[in-house]
Amino acid sequence: MQIVFNVLLNSRAVFNLICVLDVKLFNFQMRSMLTYLEAARYKVHSTLAELNGDRRGSHPLASHIQVTRDRQGLQQSVLKVRIVFFLKQ
Repeated sequence: MQIVFNVLLNSRAVFNLICVLDVKLFNFQMRSMLTYLEAARYKVHSTLAELNGDRRGSHPLASHIQVTRDRQGLQQSVLKVRIVFFLKQ
């Protein structure tokens, strides 16, 4: 009987750990998506400002956006943000 109880207790602890890790992963993914969307909003805003002849605004993510041109001459922007270690004990 004690063995069955220990197995159930351990499986419950493992289940709780998996749930916590799933929530942390989901939060990390959501923060990453929000960061991407914020960078895309900045890019659109700065492009519209450039087309209207206005001055580009500053943004905290501006230094993390790398703009290059491919072989055909098309502009490509890459957002490189440092990954935060999200599984803190």
